[in-house]
This record gives sequence, C-alpha cells and structure tokens, in this order.
Amino acid sequence: LTARFNLKQPDPLLIQYMITYAILPPNFTTQNSALLATAPVGSGPYKVSAFQSGYQVVLVRNDGYWGPKPAFQYAVYRTLASSESQLASLLAGDIHIASNLDPVQAKTLGGNSKFRVVSKPKLLQAVITLDQIGRTDPKGPMTDQRVRQAVNQAVNFDAIINDILLGHGTRLAAGVCPFQFGFDPTVEPWPYDPATAKQLLSAAGYPNGFEARIISQNGGGIVDQPQTAQAIQSDLAAVGITMSILNMTDPSAVGALVMSGKAGPMIQLGNAAGGVYDAGADYSFIFQCGNPFSYYCNSQFGSLNKQQASTLDQTARQATLSQMQKFIHDDAGALFEWSVHGICGVSSAVNWPSYSGRQEKLYTARPA
Repeated sequence: LTARFNLKQPDPLLIQYMITYAILPPNFTTQNSALLATAPVGSGPYKVSAFQSGYQVVLVRNDGYWGPKPAFQYAVYRTLASSESQLASLLAGDIHIASNLDPVQAKTLGGNSKFRVVSKPKLLQAVITLDQIGRTDPKGPMTDQRVRQAVNQAVNFDAIINDILLGHGTRLAAGVCPFQFGFDPTVEPWPYDPATAKQLLSAAGYPNGFEARIISQNGGGIVDQPQTAQAIQSDLAAVGITMSILNMTDPSAVGALVMSGKAGPMIQLGNAAGGVYDAGADYSFIFQCGNPFSYYCNSQFGSLNKQQASTLDQTARQATLSQMQKFIHDDAGALFEWSVHGICGVSSAVNWPSYSGRQEKLYTARPA
C-alpha cells in the first residue's frame, strides 16, 4: 500500500509531523466532533474503556494492535490536583507512576527502596524571550545586541540548575536539545561573567542599568519557574538591571498577552518544537519574523531558516542548522535556559524505562 503526498516544496520535517498529529477517519471528525476528546479513534496499543472528565481515563489493551502488546490488560490515567497529590498517591500505593514531580519531591524519594526516581530530558525547553524587535517598546533596551549579550552573561544558570532544580535540567546554548537532529555541541552557553555584562551595559548607554519587567508563569510542564525568575531577578540586580516580576497563572491570558505584542521585554516561555526532534522545528515558531508569538526578527537568520527548511539533504541541513545556532547565540536572541527534565516517581513493582522526549510511553511498563 502506498500513500503519496504532493507538496509545493520539500519538507524535511514531514515524516516527524506525521507522527505527532493524530490520523482520524474523516467522517468521525465531521459527524462526531464532540466525541473526539472522550472517545478517540486510533490504532494504538490501548483502547478507551471509560472516560470520567476531570478524574480518570480507563484503558483496555488493544489485542489487535500491530506492534508489541502491552504487559498490562488495563491502564488508568488519573487526574490529580497537584504534584503533592501525586506524590501522596504514589506513597500510598494508589498509583504506580507519578509524573512531573518537582526536584524537592524527587529528593524525598531518594532513600526509599520502594520507589525510584526517573529523570529524563523532555522535548521541552525553558527559554526567556528578549524583545529584540521592540514590539513592546520600539526603543527598549533589548533592541540593542550588547544589552542582550549582557543579560545572558549576568545570569548564573549553572547555579540555578544545581541549586533550584537540583540538577534536573541540561543547560542549553542556542535553543536546541542535544538529542535533536542538527545540534551543534561546539556552540557553548554564555559564561557567567557579571563584570563583562556591566561593561556591555555601559557601552550600550546604560552605565547605571535600567528598569524592566519579566513575566513569570507557573505551568506548562516547567517546574519552579517563579523561583527561577526570582534568581534571575537577583542576578540582574547585581549588574544594575532592576527587574520587576509579573506572575501569571492563566495560560490563555499569557498567550493573549504575547500575541498582542505587550509581553516584552522578557517573558518565560516553553519551546516544545512541536514534538519534533529536529533543530529546524525549534526555530520555526518564536524566532521568525511576523509570527505572533515571536519577539525576534532577523532577516539573515530567517534566510538560513528557509534554506534548511527547503532541502532534504540532511548533510546540508546540518551545516545550516549549525550556522543558525552560532548566529542566534552570538546575537543573544533569547535567554536560552535549559532542557527540561521530566521527573517521575516509579513504584518498584513496575519496570518502566525512561525515554527522552515528551512522550512517556507508559504502555511499555511491565511488572517488575
């Protein structure tokens, strides 16, 4: 059997996008759209047996699945109010796997032989956008490359990862995860160098620093964002930049503010690359001119992006993606923070390997 796709131009990411989007029967999507969330149709290892909104989804093994059959006949995804509730349920034996724990909770499981901690890089990056294009303020300080470089060297991200995240994060230099195609290990993160940061600020016309705002949000799978925002605020204050923090908890309100162009000069965001393991996907969204979520625009960077996105030659793409990483690093297009680690608490009764990426693949769990 052959499926043929006719495209207007080459798309090197097509195959990966095909495994991130659901493929559904056309009639089901048009005639039963209300059921899409509660009675999905698919071809996976499990089928939905029962759905209780806000509480749980009960799955039953799909014995007609084309791949390896799951070890458990039934699996249940349970919605719990918080990571604290997850941890309590895990300790009580009510659940076998608790996902998205915070680092302190993970530490509490360290000495308990009944559980183990699985910490793995997710396909999710913590990033702070800088208003390079001046959407919020056309004359804002982040429009000056020297200021952006100063900000990058003023923040001690290694200390944040070690002291707040307790090591559950991988420092990034240019917004590409090490396990993604195109990653260039020769591009290294900006060093922590407050003295150079002060010199750059002075050269940019801010010898006494300036006042600005950072928007912090709590959610989206990135733990401890308010705490890391406070650490960044403290580091920036040491070089003369006085940052006020606006905490937001409503994702839709954050999105509306970002799209309105009023989220500058700094906002904490997560970049999941659309679920694609390719550096080209990292840069196709919040770093492209004209994108409503982008506060960065550079014609040279955009040209490189079009170049890598229009060929299927992976060797050529690797070279171009490397150029893009060097470019956006030197231009300090954002505060590239870390690759987020998903932290799970796992019962010793279950054998479940860890996977890099956003998919937990819980269907691979087996009795210990």
